[in-house]
Order: sequence, then structure tokens, then C-alpha cells
Amino acid sequence: MAFLDELTQLPSRRSFKVPAPIIAVVTWLIPGSGYFLLGQYARGLTIGITILILFMLGCLIGGIHVVDPPVFTAGRTRATVRLAESVERELVINYERAIYRALRDVSDALAGYHKTGEQRAQQEQLVAALRDATRLSTDRYQGGLDSYLQVLDAQRSLFRSELDLAALQRQELVAIVELYRALGGGWNE
Repeated sequence: MAFLDELTQLPSRRSFKVPAPIIAVVTWLIPGSGYFLLGQYARGLTIGITILILFMLGCLIGGIHVVDPPVFTAGRTRATVRLAESVERELVINYERAIYRALRDVSDALAGYHKTGEQRAQQEQLVAALRDATRLSTDRYQGGLDSYLQVLDAQRSLFRSELDLAALQRQELVAIVELYRALGGGWNE
């Protein structure tokens, strides 16, 4: 304690006055140093040594990793932020791709359904016309105006047309199922 009393009674060696902003900055950087600049050596030394001892005890108890300001992270925080931002961008891109894929699937399914429906309608008209032609050909044969070859040819055309109609009806049903799947109608894969 006598040492501290001697330090407080030392005459000030400063011949110039230190500006207040400099005192504030130095005090912020080195705790206790502001008191030295103001001429209060004992108080400055006490605060500086106390903070240094507390820092050393903290490092001994918890290790140096307890001190984790940005100075000691060597850019790790910045790299972690960049990684998180890139992961976020990747997730957003994947989400947008999934949305576009879903919209494309729905659009394709709708287009397929409409196209197949139109083809089926035209094929139904063709089958109806071929049925009339087959009936007419049968009537002409029974009336003795045509040979049976004309009847067989009309029936063969009708049969092929009916097979095509059945295939188009199947395609239309598949298109409905694809549309249902594209809209997310409880489809489990």
C-alpha cells in the first residue's frame, strides 16, 4: 500500500495537455491507460493489472477459445456467413426448379389431355362414318349390287378404326391420370 501512496504523490511529468478524444480512444483500447494520461498513475495501474489478471485467469480456466473476438477467428465468421448464403441460394434455386417442374408437368398433362380428347372425338366421327359405310356396303351386297369383298373391306376398315379409337380412349385415361399426378392428387411412388 505504501507503493501505491508513493505513486499517487509523484509529480506530473506532463508538460502538455492530452485532448479528451485521445484519452477516450486510448482508454477504450487499453483499460486503465486513460488514468495514466490524466496523471492518476495508481488508479490506472490498479485497473490495468486487475483486468490483466482477470483475462489471464479466464484463459487459464476456460482456455484461449474463451476469447473469441473477430480478430482471433481468422475470417471463419465471414466464411460461415458466405457458406450459409450460398446454401440459401442453392435451396432457393432448387425450390424454384421444383416449382417450374411442377408447372411444366401440369401444363404437359393438360395439353396431352386436350390433344388426346380432340383426337378421340375425330376418331369417333371416323368410326361412325365407317359404321355407316359398312352398313351401306352390307345393304348393297344383300341387294346384289356389290360383291362380298366390298363388305369385308368395309368391316376391316371399321375394325382398324375401332382399335385406334380404343387406343385413343386409353391414352385419354392415361392423360387424366398424369394430370391427377401432376396436380399432386395423393400419388405415392
